[in-house]
Amino acid sequence: MGVDEAKMIQVGGKAVVVVRGRKGFAAFSAACTHLGCLVKWDRNKKEFLCPCHGAVFDRNGAVVAGPPPKPLPTYRVKEIGNKVVVVPA
Repeated sequence: MGVDEAKMIQVGGKAVVVVRGRKGFAAFSAACTHLGCLVKWDRNKKEFLCPCHGAVFDRNGAVVAGPPPKPLPTYRVKEIGNKVVVVPA
């Protein structure tokens, strides 16, 4: 996975987006905090976009625009050798 690319995975039965930044990996719940629609990563804008009501979250999961009441929940990420392990929050 290249810098600023993202991958959707399942952790404990929940959709999680893992994003690779310049300094490593970050993981967030893929469920918008407004109504639970799945967000998508926009590599060019470096933002998460919710297709349901136009919500926008920055690369750290903070709300930038739209109706969400709170940021995207984060997950812990561990790099073990050449593997990335996402731990439930």
